[in-house]
Amino acid sequence: MKKLIAGLLTALIICSAAVPASATAPLMNLKLSNTKQGVKLSWSKVKGAKKYTVYRSSSASKKTKKLKIVKGTSFTDKNAKSGKKYWYSVMSDSKNGGQSSRHSILRLKAPANFKAKLQSDDDYFETKLTWSKVKGAKSYEVFRQKISAKKTGKFTKIDKVKKPKYEDYYLPSGSYYRYKVRAVNGKTKGAFSSVSKKTGYMETPVVIATHNEKFDAVRLFWDYCEGAEGYKIYKSVDKGKSYKLVLDSKKLKKKDGTVSWDDSDVKLDNVYYYYVIAYNKLFSSKKSEDIIASVVFRDYDIGVQIGEEKTEPTLSLLCNQLAQLASLAGSKLDFTLKSEDESVAKVEVRQNDDKSYSVVITGVSEGYADVNLNLDSLGSVYSAKDSDKLRIKVSKDPVYDMKLKAGETEKLYSTGYMSDSLISSEMKINVTSSDEKIVRVNDPTSAKFTLTGVSAGAATITVTLSADFGIVKTDYRTMEYKILVE
Repeated sequence: MKKLIAGLLTALIICSAAVPASATAPLMNLKLSNTKQGVKLSWSKVKGAKKYTVYRSSSASKKTKKLKIVKGTSFTDKNAKSGKKYWYSVMSDSKNGGQSSRHSILRLKAPANFKAKLQSDDDYFETKLTWSKVKGAKSYEVFRQKISAKKTGKFTKIDKVKKPKYEDYYLPSGSYYRYKVRAVNGKTKGAFSSVSKKTGYMETPVVIATHNEKFDAVRLFWDYCEGAEGYKIYKSVDKGKSYKLVLDSKKLKKKDGTVSWDDSDVKLDNVYYYYVIAYNKLFSSKKSEDIIASVVFRDYDIGVQIGEEKTEPTLSLLCNQLAQLASLAGSKLDFTLKSEDESVAKVEVRQNDDKSYSVVITGVSEGYADVNLNLDSLGSVYSAKDSDKLRIKVSKDPVYDMKLKAGETEKLYSTGYMSDSLISSEMKINVTSSDEKIVRVNDPTSAKFTLTGVSAGAATITVTLSADFGIVKTDYRTMEYKILVE
């Protein structure tokens, strides 16, 4: 009997060397993970063990087969195929025994051919990510790293997608971005792809030029460019033929999301062009036609000659729109437009019919007068501040907003409303000339319109901005400019 028992024990020991040991032996802590090279196994060290045998099976019901004998406490199965599930276990050669439990993992390879490309449409930027499909993956996790001028951030997950592509629309300017992705199936995570090259940009300021409240400077303003540490302002006094740097400042602060600068080195009736570049330690923005602004600098809003009656389109439009709103509400609009110096200019509101009004300005004597605006609509009273008042210039001679020579082409950017950023799909622009034989309008439906002098004489240019919001269609603003061709 003793010989029989000894024989059975010997047989059991021999069998245990061919397959993982029973659950009574000390357990090793086996961990499985997907890497770029393959399925990585790592386990805890067993006292006295010099070698470890790795076993693998392609099914939970199949017997495990010896895969490799290793000396260390880790092994990478480079032959595991993506999309297939494998079961692994490990046994030590220690006399004290030592084995692992049987663990399974779905092999998910790292996404190949991973690319990140920065794309732009005018001033709109996005990063387009593409990679090869991973067999066995049900989705993909996208990670992004932000590298600013001040610090390098960590990779963080920004999204989870089902297809092997992604477009990162939220891409603030002024920083670099790097990406990586990995395949996912349930709780199983694949290996990370390679890290993309850095992509990034600095947004280009869209500059608007107008007059400041004191009528003695040109004011430039633009939306704050995210990530910008400073701005360089360039100026041309020869209609854009050459530019000089007039300011390089990190002290321009944003207020209500806008940055501004006043140029007091200007003269009346001159034309000035400007452009702005935003920058930080990593980037400088580009400049383009969109940020070049020319200004006909003048110290008045409305110009009339002594004895001339002039219908002011902007004030007329304002009165008509407010009257319509009051009528819809079953109320009546009370408004007063008055010249603060009627010895220089008079302002009269003429009612054409029940819903139509015209604001007429008459030049009386040479000088300047401000128009005070008071409105009482639905019990809400508004009185214009000094900065909101319109200044009238009355002259013995005709008052021109621009002078051109025959054959000369010039831009007319005398107000901030001539910015492409404001001409959206809902907002339309239309520019007309009272006499195309004197002044021709080029690109009359574009904010980049120009005027060409054709022959000697004077013509009035009318600029109308209209809004089309589907149900509501209305003229938003109308401006008139008197042009002399010499």
